[in-house]
Amino acid sequence: MEEHPDLDIEKVNADGIFNTQPCRKKVWEILGEDVELFSPVNPRNKKDIENPARGIAKITKHGSVQCIAGHDMVFLSKDYNLDAYIFGCPVLNLEHMELKVPAQCECEKKEECSPNSEIGRIYRIKREALSQIDWDNPQFSYHFKLVYSLRTKIERLLSRMKGRFKMKHVYK
Repeated sequence: MEEHPDLDIEKVNADGIFNTQPCRKKVWEILGEDVELFSPVNPRNKKDIENPARGIAKITKHGSVQCIAGHDMVFLSKDYNLDAYIFGCPVLNLEHMELKVPAQCECEKKEECSPNSEIGRIYRIKREALSQIDWDNPQFSYHFKLVYSLRTKIERLLSRMKGRFKMKHVYK
């Protein structure tokens, strides 16, 4: 930054290995505290959580919630009062995936999952249960996916090369 003071950096896209608090602090130290670090989920030692609630098959170590019909639940919002993430039925919330919701839309497991709900299953999960997810910028949010998709082709190629040459794990 000393060499280029006129640069105004707002976002930094990085590999999942950088998704740690020390790396965030280093980015803020070098580039300023208003810079956002966008990196995919680094599950570390997390394990999948099987059958956490009725209608929910599992919560993966990467933080996605899967319903008993096998669909990934859609991230709707955050509940600041309960300090929790809110997920919704993917079949009845297709507008979040830029698809139109058909008039007759039913999930094959609706009777098991949420028989009395008109909008399908809504699931809240505490922030602490998904500690690998960045609360300020959740990796499963639509905004994150848009920004992270802007990574250049070169970065994606480097990431693939690291995987092929067995260099995916970085040792400290």
